[in-house]
Amino acid sequence: MQSGTLYIASTDGNLYALEAVNGRFLWKYDTGQPLVATPAIANEVICVGGVEKIIGVHADSGQLAWSVPTGGFFQSRAVTDGTNFYLGGWDNYLYAVSAKSGTVVWKTPMGYNAQGQLSFYHAPATASPTLEQGRIYICSNDGYLHAFDTLNGNEVWKMRAPKDGGAFGYSSPTVFQGTLYLAGLGDGGDVYAVDVMSRAIKWHIKTEQSIYDSSVRLAPDGASLAIIGVRGKVSVLDTRTGKKLWGYELGPGNVLSSPAYDGNIVYATTMARDVQALNAPGVGEPVIRERKSRQP
Repeated sequence: MQSGTLYIASTDGNLYALEAVNGRFLWKYDTGQPLVATPAIANEVICVGGVEKIIGVHADSGQLAWSVPTGGFFQSRAVTDGTNFYLGGWDNYLYAVSAKSGTVVWKTPMGYNAQGQLSFYHAPATASPTLEQGRIYICSNDGYLHAFDTLNGNEVWKMRAPKDGGAFGYSSPTVFQGTLYLAGLGDGGDVYAVDVMSRAIKWHIKTEQSIYDSSVRLAPDGASLAIIGVRGKVSVLDTRTGKKLWGYELGPGNVLSSPAYDGNIVYATTMARDVQALNAPGVGEPVIRERKSRQP
């Protein structure tokens, strides 16, 4: 969303622009192919990964700005630093594309199998990238968390999860003031805090429920985070220590989505076709004040 406008990619092949306040239709652009990725906006251009192409659309008119041919399709979120868009695809490349011209600034191959060959199954396509201070952080499906230089696409470092935790891969990393927060695959529902300079694990906790595609969402002040397990276990954690602050068990229905979180309320959707808003303890509850009796 930008300036009161929602931009939504749809599996019907259209990129839609709607007024956020009332849902009024503004325009749509037909890409001709199903869209399962999430768009980003920079320099008044909406960017979304499609099927064998990356598309840029003018935000004001809904007209095509540029199109970049690729070797695969996209399903994750594009991110931007205001100059370039960054997104990973199933063709085993991480792309940097100029928002203004659609020129490919660089593309870096990712996702190697045990024989050292690029593998579709190990592509950087499920988790979305995140940015901070000239670096892009992204997980690939071979179990690595990577850091790249946004200027040239050179790899700065890569790391695996500790042996006693779930592997990096499907959950998107989130970064705040030099610390990465992300979840791992596995029955333990592992959540990690990683120092981006030293690559040290600052803390590692288990939520005790498998996390699949869901990703960490930080409060605006960075003091806490929310994550959801695949069977609906909501966990809100202190970002400094990993200590559980509060939690909630959603009703029946698998959860593959990431929550929204404003520091007080967790918003969640499930495959039971519902949307739920979950208050933190003490939020939205009536305040009971003790009445003092009058002295005669």
